[in-house]
Amino acid sequence: MEFRDYLLLARRKWWIVLAGGVLAVALAGAVTLRMTPRYTATIKLFVSAEGTQNPMAVYQGATFSEQRAKSYADLLGSRRLALAVIGELRLRTGAERLRSQVRTEIVPDTVIIKASYTDPSPRRAQLVADALGRQLTLLVSDLERSGRGRPAPVKVTLVDPAELPRVPSSPHLLLNLLSALGAGLLLGFGFAVLREHLDRSVKSADQLNGLTGAPMLGAICHDPKAAKRPLVVHLDSHAARSEAFRQLRTSLRFVDVGTPVKRLVVTSCRPGEGKSTTVSNLAITLAQAGQRVAVVDADLRRPRLGEYLGIEGAAGLTDVLIGRTGLDTVLRRWGDLPMWVLPSGPVPPNPSEILGSARMRTVLEELGEHADIILFDAPPLLPVTDAVVLSRLCDGALLVARHGSTLQEQLRRAVAMLRDVDVRIVGTLLNMVPGKGHESYRYGYRHYGYHEPSVDAELDALSKEAVATAAPSGAAAGEAD
Repeated sequence: MEFRDYLLLARRKWWIVLAGGVLAVALAGAVTLRMTPRYTATIKLFVSAEGTQNPMAVYQGATFSEQRAKSYADLLGSRRLALAVIGELRLRTGAERLRSQVRTEIVPDTVIIKASYTDPSPRRAQLVADALGRQLTLLVSDLERSGRGRPAPVKVTLVDPAELPRVPSSPHLLLNLLSALGAGLLLGFGFAVLREHLDRSVKSADQLNGLTGAPMLGAICHDPKAAKRPLVVHLDSHAARSEAFRQLRTSLRFVDVGTPVKRLVVTSCRPGEGKSTTVSNLAITLAQAGQRVAVVDADLRRPRLGEYLGIEGAAGLTDVLIGRTGLDTVLRRWGDLPMWVLPSGPVPPNPSEILGSARMRTVLEELGEHADIILFDAPPLLPVTDAVVLSRLCDGALLVARHGSTLQEQLRRAVAMLRDVDVRIVGTLLNMVPGKGHESYRYGYRHYGYHEPSVDAELDALSKEAVATAAPSGAAAGEAD
């Protein structure tokens, strides 16, 4: 992945990144609020050399003081000094624990030593810091005193006693929250990247082309309102979904000019990927352009097409195939459009056998007399073989994949099932693509105000009138079937 891909991933998975930051801030806040406040008291010590007024002696004394200051800073954290402070203040603590709370620093280019002590009690922090200064003064005087009663050549003076700390030095609530936010956002982004790499679902045209070897004919954006309004005639003519199906119609016309598609099976890898709504809307879109369309509910296991189009499915394809009735009796005109619907009819015990029968070939020929193109809503490929059997009688299959849901391995198996019996995969369709953000533009179903000339206001009015007469408002099964 390139840097731009990571940015796009962060934009697409912003909720994961944000969730990581929020969780980290909440955890850091809870931990910080449970921490015991600690206070720090600080003293300053001055190291000076005893000498004459001779310039050379003064210079040597200053150099000597700087060298000694480093040693005295180490003495502040020594066990001997800690024991001396404990003895002076009669503290009930160990020398190691006291030493661990002492911090020393030499001010650069000076002979000043800063020492601090941290404790939950502000008063105890002040007392121990001052005691450290006093005890270091005594210790240095004792260590540096030469023999014969001469004074020490260097001394340490407490120049800035400790003040009583008023504000805790830790924990730093704001700093902790900001640090947690940064770490949480990074962890959230890392989780999003890991999830992206482990995700084996189909989410791009390149994946579809590579897995199927067939062109991607279109991409349909996800519409949350499609559960209540699944048909494009419910939408504005320039809505994203409407334009996407018009693009699919155009792609289907020119997918192979030398071998036009007259009989097309629309199927998917598994249930819930949107094949039935695809068949319904593609049929309507083709009919709006003036083509005679016959749409057949060939899903004899879970028929749904009649629900979407508002057609009663008690009698239909099954009755024709077993000779119970003729095709003209059950074939229904859909509104005022040149579109006819053949419902599924009763669910038979042997769908695969009945779809592959000689009578099915006869039905196809009869349907060809009514329509320029016949669309079949077939069952998913992986659970049953009905779609494979039916596809062998047709010009090919349109394979619908659901964005972020259909797995690559499932698509490979579905393609293998069709290729094993020499079924032509006319193309693929990526369904339920996120309708916001960069992806909606990447797949090309928004065309910057593009309006197809063949769809005018009169056709829109006819389409909506057809819905009012042929499709009751109860047809609501959503995008997934």
